[in-house]
Amino acid sequence: MDEKTLKTLQEAKSVEEILAYAKKSGITLTEEQAKEIFARVSGVLSEDDLENVAGGIFPPLSSRKFPKMPPL
Repeated sequence: MDEKTLKTLQEAKSVEEILAYAKKSGITLTEEQAKEIFARVSGVLSEDDLENVAGGIFPPLSSRKFPKMPPL
């Protein structure tokens, strides 16, 4: 992919803009492909990506054991 195309895709504000650019450039894209490109270049997570995000590396606060603090 050339720099101009990459820059244009990164500046796209919607899937529709990516589809329009592809059509204008003679590139055949499905809506699903355009959604994937938009998610990758915009940094936006899809609903599926959000569902697969891990909750973190620490256990819940209620299960942690904290050291006793000395009285003030």
